[in-house]
Amino acid sequence: MTSRINPIAPRLKWDVLDPSELERIHEATLEIMEEVGIRFPSDRALTVLEENGCEVDRATQVAKFPRALDPDIDHFGTVAPMRGVISMLWLCCHDLWV
Repeated sequence: MTSRINPIAPRLKWDVLDPSELERIHEATLEIMEEVGIRFPSDRALTVLEENGCEVDRATQVAKFPRALDPDIDHFGTVAPMRGVISMLWLCCHDLWV
């Protein structure tokens, strides 16, 4: 019978960013998504975004995301609305959305 091999536990903990730095990055990302927007060269994706509360400029193919769609905010004790939108976008961009 073989003896169990115990894993080696690291003694050092290496955190590149502290929680406040991560929060600053998150806030900056939300600001860019809200004020600058993201280009989606897909009419189907733009339609899904528009139907889910994004401001869409079809001429430039840019969608701006309101903060209410932040995927990390759980407003009603359910899955945050943006998670479903992200799934739909993935399907649209891969021509799988029916």
